Amino acid sequence: MWFLENLERVNTERKAIADLISEVDWLDNVDWNFYNSQLSLDANIIVDNHPYAIKMVYPSTFPASPPYVRPVDPDASWSTHQYGAGGDLCLEWGPDNWQQTITGAALLRSAYKLLNEERPHNRANGNTVVVPSRHHLNIGQEIRGKVFRFLIHYSTQQYINKIRRKRYCIIGLNLGFSRESWTIYIASLTISKNNVWENPLFPKELEKPTVHHRGVFYRTHISNVVIRSLDTSGLLGKFEQEGLDLKPLEDSDIRYVLISDNEGGLHLYSRANIDEWISYETLYLQNPDIAVRLGPLFGKYQEAKVGIVGLGSAGSKIATSLARSGIRNFCLYDYDLFLPENLCRHTLSWEDVGQHKVDGITHSLLLIDSNIKVLARRLMLTGQEASSSVSSALSQLTKCDIIIDATADSRMFNLLSTVSYQSDTPYIWMEIFEGGIGGFLGRFRPKLEPEPIVMRAALLSYLETQEAPELTSHGDYSAADSEGNIVVATDADVSVIAGYATNMVLDILAQNDSSIFPHSMYLIGLRKGWIFEEPFDTKPLDAVLDKSIPVKEAIREEETTEAVEFIKGLISKIKE
Repeated sequence: MWFLENLERVNTERKAIADLISEVDWLDNVDWNFYNSQLSLDANIIVDNHPYAIKMVYPSTFPASPPYVRPVDPDASWSTHQYGAGGDLCLEWGPDNWQQTITGAALLRSAYKLLNEERPHNRANGNTVVVPSRHHLNIGQEIRGKVFRFLIHYSTQQYINKIRRKRYCIIGLNLGFSRESWTIYIASLTISKNNVWENPLFPKELEKPTVHHRGVFYRTHISNVVIRSLDTSGLLGKFEQEGLDLKPLEDSDIRYVLISDNEGGLHLYSRANIDEWISYETLYLQNPDIAVRLGPLFGKYQEAKVGIVGLGSAGSKIATSLARSGIRNFCLYDYDLFLPENLCRHTLSWEDVGQHKVDGITHSLLLIDSNIKVLARRLMLTGQEASSSVSSALSQLTKCDIIIDATADSRMFNLLSTVSYQSDTPYIWMEIFEGGIGGFLGRFRPKLEPEPIVMRAALLSYLETQEAPELTSHGDYSAADSEGNIVVATDADVSVIAGYATNMVLDILAQNDSSIFPHSMYLIGLRKGWIFEEPFDTKPLDAVLDKSIPVKEAIREEETTEAVEFIKGLISKIKE
């Protein structure tokens, strides 16, 4: 305890408080105590003959950190410079500018200065003054103590500002609930059958859980400070003074009340009944400038179409990362279900258990940006499927700007590598090695790198020159080492390889003159072992394109003529 080890500082604090009492007439009933085993001081600060009962607590880390001053009443809300009802007053000294030479007496002076200028006991008369802050909290700090939260986009506020003074409206609300908070944002507003406004920032995918409630909107001349200080009866009294029609509030179906203050600020209340309203903390959202955040290549990425086969651990990460990087058009293929055993390495959660992985990822992408377009198919391209279905899927893939094979399946590689080669579509394939020792990443760019099958042959040729791995495969990302210990590739291992794959995709789509990846294939170490000396030991490989050999073998002239004549015959049948 600091007050037992630093008796000199205890005496300094006592003297400073005693000197303050003798100097001012606004401090009385001073009483030293202990609060939760910490030295504390109770006192009244008098403003306009109104007593404010405060408690100042010296923390266990004093004098390295400052004392805090708060109301004795745990429900008291005195100032806009207060950390929630009953919370600490934000004074001129805090953790960000504290100096050990400052005493508790200085904090009491600061508390009096705050209360004397804001005079919270005069709020009901509209006479409250807001003291300028010496600093600004970020959004997270401002709202972390607020359970009920109302999110407003600037376009929503612009539309509401055009609504007449008192109007009924149907409010389409998306209610987001967690253990920590209840968050509401407006999806739509219906003023009349012909006057419906939809929030442009609101993802269309969230329309499914959106609930539409009847509400009433009031435009008032009441200040923000006064509105925030009034309870339900006080607000109703102010409405009556302004001549607002309160009859709609007698309708039990009116669930929400939206109020505009004299500066256009918005305040949302949910109604338990006519006499009890729950106030929401308003959080204003600016228009997100995605192009600025993502950089100059955002425009190219928006125009690209990406095909991904396999939405497992790696594919799911690649898809969501590409969406966050600016890709807005996807073709997704996966036949598998998302089950509890997938939770350890997949981007989906328990909310998606029992759904097809491709559907869960589609939902996730559409929640990232409402402009994303997804063609999703539950197909096993190398399995027992209708041939026409597989053919149409492969045809759709050839229309993509790149094909990503995240299956680590040799049959799928044979299929997709051939499709990409024949259609001149860039192709990326990968593998995460069992046991998490590392992974592989390969890239095919038409006319710049040889056929993927040739590249894989070069990879296998290299591996034949290396010692066999000491790990014995157990399947599902696990393996046994030489001593029989089971080692497993973690979510972090998968994320590393998926992250490199995502960057390689973006590099190809950027269509720059040179690639940031100078090689076409990489063996990437994540642990020491096998061919890897240490984590991140990378073995680049290349299969050089021999430009003296045509990329695709040309057929003989007579064969060309024969094929052309055959096709002409088919066309003539159509004309007949």
